[in-house]
Amino acid sequence: MHNCNSTVILLMNRKSGKDGEFIRNWLEKSRFLSQEVIDIFQAIETISDFTNIHRPEVVLLEVESIADDLPMLQQIADCTAGETEIPFMTVSEKSIKPGGSKNYYVGSLQQVETKLDQMFPVHLHFQAVA
Repeated sequence: MHNCNSTVILLMNRKSGKDGEFIRNWLEKSRFLSQEVIDIFQAIETISDFTNIHRPEVVLLEVESIADDLPMLQQIADCTAGETEIPFMTVSEKSIKPGGSKNYYVGSLQQVETKLDQMFPVHLHFQAVA
């Protein structure tokens, strides 16, 4: 996974309970522009909307099972995104490596934040002054 100007899809297990709320709160307070979506199609629509000047850097998507759903989500993203690779991430203390996964990163919240900082450096956040 490399530096990019693309949006990252952050996957979260639907049954994560308090961990899910913690991640949502962290995203809300972080410097990253984020949006929660209901399915992969809404995620791709959000990522592909070049008319939105405030396109999110992180799209949060809840799934039933990251290990089971990731290969299908990547396949759908590959088919609809064209030549642009859409990176996926997961916050987890456990290693979640589904077979054949590419362009996928898993780590603790601190590791994911560090990776996002590398992908979206602070200098990319600027505002035009009138």
